[in-house]
Amino acid sequence: MKNILLTLILSCMTFVSTNAISPRALAIEEKKPIDLESENKDDREKTLVIPFQAWLVDNEEIEILSYHAYTDVTVSICTVSGQVLDSQTLSFASMQSVTFNLCNYTSGYYQVKITTPIGTEISSTFMIE
Repeated sequence: MKNILLTLILSCMTFVSTNAISPRALAIEEKKPIDLESENKDDREKTLVIPFQAWLVDNEEIEILSYHAYTDVTVSICTVSGQVLDSQTLSFASMQSVTFNLCNYTSGYYQVKITTPIGTEISSTFMIE
């Protein structure tokens, strides 16, 4: 009986140790909102609702959500001096999000710029820690 109990305990310990959840899997994702603003000078556009939302996720990626369907939207990641580091032209379905990997970026300030097909520019500065 003692051998069966000991075998059962060892089996449980082995199961727990081989199926343990990694600390990364237990970590809570940190999403910091990025406040996007229109760069167009037209007073009418200053009152419009920005059709995108953006977050910095765990200092590793930017997630951008589009509230409307768009084609040919250009999303750029730039230095604060304006040098384009990454740029992609995308199509969005309504309520679709895309992510940009920032793992190779050093700590510092960057800009995300979104340009719609009609030329509306939306941007914000964010910091990677």
